[in-house]
Amino acid sequence: MLRLFALLTWLVLAVGLLSQGVLADPTPSQPTEASEPPAAKRRPTLELGGQVEIQADDGHLGNRNTSDSMPSVDGITRFPAATHLSIRRLRLVLTTHLGEDVDLVVQGHTDTRSDESELRDCYLRVNLPHDLTLLAGQFKVRFGREGLSSSTRTMTIERSDMSRALYQERDLGLNLGGRTSSGLTWDLGIFQGQGLNAGDQNSTKDASLRLVVPAASGLEVGLSGQVGTVQPDGSRLDLPVRRWGTDLRYKKGLWTLESEATWSDGWNKFSRVDSRAFGAYLGNTWNVSKDWDAVLFYDWFDPDLDRVDALVANNAFNARNRVVLGVNYYLDREAPHRLMLNYEVHRPCEGPRVEPDGWRLRYQLRF
Repeated sequence: MLRLFALLTWLVLAVGLLSQGVLADPTPSQPTEASEPPAAKRRPTLELGGQVEIQADDGHLGNRNTSDSMPSVDGITRFPAATHLSIRRLRLVLTTHLGEDVDLVVQGHTDTRSDESELRDCYLRVNLPHDLTLLAGQFKVRFGREGLSSSTRTMTIERSDMSRALYQERDLGLNLGGRTSSGLTWDLGIFQGQGLNAGDQNSTKDASLRLVVPAASGLEVGLSGQVGTVQPDGSRLDLPVRRWGTDLRYKKGLWTLESEATWSDGWNKFSRVDSRAFGAYLGNTWNVSKDWDAVLFYDWFDPDLDRVDALVANNAFNARNRVVLGVNYYLDREAPHRLMLNYEVHRPCEGPRVEPDGWRLRYQLRF
């Protein structure tokens, strides 16, 4: 909570300073003739937004370890848990418009289930000529679809194991993106490779590339790649990061289909070693009525294609899948402002059989 207090204090000070003009252009005004009054200075303007997600997780979903009783949000579980209510995400986003084409974006994050209060985003966004955008700072790496999407736009309450293991999430770096006249969007990034709020420890930098092609009416296809190295916590070894992915989104009438597959040859967040991994998902949303959606989602992931633990449900080695049946009720689709109810069916594809099935409920508001 001290980190959250520090973040909120920073935001309040920033608002106060800007409102007093402290951060305005300090250059004194030049004398002008009386007949020509000086032009008003343009001062930075502020925009405050954010999101809140309150979530309940069924104890039958189980836990992956015995350190606490909270249901896990991923993987195969084999220990008991208790039904838990938490603030899954509380985020404040402060956007300072420094000029016509320059913004400073700062986002703070709190999650009571994992006792996190930290800085998530802090970057400059510069709009350049020819439909180019430059990002500099800490932000989401442009890779894949599900992980890159905001949690306010995902089909399910919790993302697939594939995305949780193979998506870099936020990192410190630079990204140049653009859009061609044909509708193709592209992003090219360079990052330090250590992830969120981490120092630069590895010997090389990561490079990422993402292309999204409008292949047909209502259909877009994406291709992603990332190469580099990472130095895991507590290790002095640099492990390779090599990931390639493809994804698609197809929308026709009341139906929206999304799918993604990612291959990895190197470090991932579940195996935590140099291993070959693969995952994929297929999700479908049916717009039942103005305020209701029905969701059917399937995902599969193997964190280590070369190893199996036949004795225990090992999340570092064993393949597993998940089926999610869900309904979403929208109080406001544009915001979005919604209630989500998911029932998850988890099954290991390797190792001993366990059945950690259960429900999740989330209230979500973006403002």
